Amino acid sequence: MITDSITTLPTKDESLQNPQTRTSKTQVMQGMSRILGVIAVLAIATSCLFFWHFHDFYNPDSPSYIVPAANILAGHGFVNSAGYPETLRTPGYSLFILPFLWTRLDLKYLIIFQHLLRALIVLGTTAFAFQVMRSRRTALLTGILLCLDLPLLETANSIFTEIFFTATLAVVLLLLWVESAQMEKPGIRLFTAGLLAGASVLIRPINVLFFLPAALYLLLVRRSFRLRAALSFSLAFVILPVTWAIRNYRETGYFTVTTIAGMNMLLYKAAGSLAINDPGEFDANVERRQTQLEAQACNDIRNLYGADCSQITIPQKSAYYWRLGRTIIEAHPLAYVEVAVRGDAEVIFGGGLLRLREMTGASPRVGTILILLFTIPLFCFACIGLLVLWKTNRQLFTLIFLVILYFLVISGGAQAYSRFRVPIIPLYAFAAAVGLDFSLKRFPAKIGKSRQLMQSPRAPYAEG
Repeated sequence: MITDSITTLPTKDESLQNPQTRTSKTQVMQGMSRILGVIAVLAIATSCLFFWHFHDFYNPDSPSYIVPAANILAGHGFVNSAGYPETLRTPGYSLFILPFLWTRLDLKYLIIFQHLLRALIVLGTTAFAFQVMRSRRTALLTGILLCLDLPLLETANSIFTEIFFTATLAVVLLLLWVESAQMEKPGIRLFTAGLLAGASVLIRPINVLFFLPAALYLLLVRRSFRLRAALSFSLAFVILPVTWAIRNYRETGYFTVTTIAGMNMLLYKAAGSLAINDPGEFDANVERRQTQLEAQACNDIRNLYGADCSQITIPQKSAYYWRLGRTIIEAHPLAYVEVAVRGDAEVIFGGGLLRLREMTGASPRVGTILILLFTIPLFCFACIGLLVLWKTNRQLFTLIFLVILYFLVISGGAQAYSRFRVPIIPLYAFAAAVGLDFSLKRFPAKIGKSRQLMQSPRAPYAEG
């Protein structure tokens, strides 16, 4: 039976009444402490090796977070390098950077702090795996899989939003998980979860629709007051994003959380939808289509506003990019779906090829094979783990499935790559650990049973 993969610990009352049971429970907890110690050493060791080996902490997006933070510190507000209100980026990650600028610390200390956050994410997920599954092997496998994930290491070692966002999302998911088991009316815990989820939108706007899977989860699994809980979370969620959208409206006349959505719509989703059916290499086709669409958009803007594209504000340009991109996608829906699926495949099966080649000296082909030897089994075991959870812990299955599905749907496109896996990797690695643990328990048992059948004497044939 699938439920055989879960070991049940004694209840508190049983432990108090039975000294032997209490001793057994103490031994289990001591064993778990050793596992957490091993995972902590592994997480810190991998972070240290990565930090010492790679010192290129900056990427092309880094200045767009650092400059607004520096302008806030200088008293100019959240503005870009040109002094205009920043609308492409949201303020969450810049505020995260701000204390390091204020204390005049080198931003390498920001990277060190992100590595500490990564270690906390790994340890927290490992502890959660043990708490829920009551299996030390599942917990150990969860921690190991997280420590081996290259995109998680890579984003911790770069000025990227992902680690800060993932840590925030992990707290939100933990609060949602705890809340789903409650019987009383939703209170401060659920309000905090919604508010924190809304704050995560200001770190990464990709979470702007997260209230949908969260509300659906509460409607499906909460024991009572389901509708009230879903509404409470959603109302708390919208407070900060709407407040920021009002700020943008006052500054630019456009009610939006971020103007980067228009750029993504035209230059990645629409461009990818056109490029997917072009002959040749996909990435080169996307770049060519991006150049064509930018030229077309600027020509349209010139006719529409009577001004050159460079003279139009970013919000105005983003609004037109959105309209043009949506028109293209509506005309090529199947191509858009194909691009989205291709992007999701990059998210699930990709992972740090460049860094792996730099560390090992492997060729692109060998590096790709090494990555697939990790990501393909990880995907298979995650699927098995979800099936196990469907039968043994429907609430947890629902949470993991809805969250992973949300991020895959909203991330799919020509811009998607393994970095986009980072927010879901704690849940994904946990599901894979459950599947791997289940497989390790089931297959040896089946092999042993087969051997017994082969070694048992055959029954004599009946004589007629």
